[in-house]
Amino acid sequence: SPPATPPAASPPAASPVAASAATAMLLGGAVARHCHACAQPRPLRAKHCRACGRCVCDFDHHCPWINNCVGARNRSSFYLFISLLLADAAAVAALSADALLEPSPHPAPDERPTTLLWLALAVAAPASLLLARFWLHRTRNALANLTTNERLNRRRYAHFRSPNGALVNPFDRGAARNCIAFLCPAKPRTASLLSAA
Repeated sequence: SPPATPPAASPPAASPVAASAATAMLLGGAVARHCHACAQPRPLRAKHCRACGRCVCDFDHHCPWINNCVGARNRSSFYLFISLLLADAAAVAALSADALLEPSPHPAPDERPTTLLWLALAVAAPASLLLARFWLHRTRNALANLTTNERLNRRRYAHFRSPNGALVNPFDRGAARNCIAFLCPAKPRTASLLSAA
């Protein structure tokens, strides 16, 4: 006769960690975690912004200039904004320097235009250097298909580690495809649940 099977044991009580893991689900091919602040699933690459009080898909950073998060839906617009600011500051600096260096055929009766040109140059030149650095960081992130948050915190995120522990970029599809994905993002599948900024 077959051996008797032992009675089934009752399942152990769920711990908070197990309950949190149980709320994880598959969304858009990426494992979601649970956002305790929003009380909803949070897909991979999304982050809860404390300043905005919401989860943002492909969270890049919270920008005080625009008083909003930069994320999946507005990062290409933000990149254009930074590009135009840089072009404007560089043009003001270059035109001011050119006007100051070029001898005037008619001497000015007062020094006010020269003072304004020096002031414009003094503001625009450092601003264009700072904006150029910021623009280069945005460009580097677009070429690598990374967000600023991921670049700064990738050592903390498990999906940036290979099985042997080396840092990898699982989102890199080559510079051209990365730029297309950056400039023409697909609508997030969880748009009804999360803000994309």
